[in-house]
Amino acid sequence: MFVLAITGIFGCAREAKEQIQAFYLPLADLTEGIVYEYESVGRDSFPPYYFYFRNASQEENTYLVGTQYDHNFIPQQLTREAQVKNGMLMEEAFIYVTDSMQKQVQLPTTIESGNLFPFEVRDSLGVFLYKISWYNPFDSTGTTVIRNRRFMGYTNFEWHSELHEAVRFQVREVIITQKEGDLEIELIGEEIYIKNIGLVFTSKKAIGSDFEIGYQLKDRYPMDMLEAKFRQMLQ
Repeated sequence: MFVLAITGIFGCAREAKEQIQAFYLPLADLTEGIVYEYESVGRDSFPPYYFYFRNASQEENTYLVGTQYDHNFIPQQLTREAQVKNGMLMEEAFIYVTDSMQKQVQLPTTIESGNLFPFEVRDSLGVFLYKISWYNPFDSTGTTVIRNRRFMGYTNFEWHSELHEAVRFQVREVIITQKEGDLEIELIGEEIYIKNIGLVFTSKKAIGSDFEIGYQLKDRYPMDMLEAKFRQMLQ
């Protein structure tokens, strides 16, 4: 298990920093909400997923609410992020699971460190910690996700046949499952965010095995288009 070198938590460093807020989701454009559709890329093929984001700001506080849906349009998680002076923090998150009656139930999570995306970075020495856990009473399983993001600099990324300015993060992640003993999976990968759009590419590879997964942003569109896809699936 790797050591969490928490050397760059939001607001700790006093040195001159790069401003990268423009590479996160365009919060001002999300008052009506928008769906981000991600498709599998890479060696192995996985089902697509969708994330609906909506700006839910209240008075002077800026919030971003997100709902993730799987390829069958079933909700997987519900999140609320809060914008602070120098980044986005996960303020609240719920995980959806199936109970013994095959009905979806919303589980609360415990957020120990909610750093999602920094607006100010220095160099690759800074590490931004995200740690969340939850307990599923229907299968007596506890899950903890520990994710470290490290800023790796600027790059360019081609999306929809155009070259965009982007920033890249290295991601190290540990998933701990607790049920009659602990099972730990360690992964390493990267995230790429393009200017005025947000996350466009993510990949992870399990250390010690050949498991690898990658996703790329396929498209963005209003919620009514996702609802149309759902109706088409039902037909």
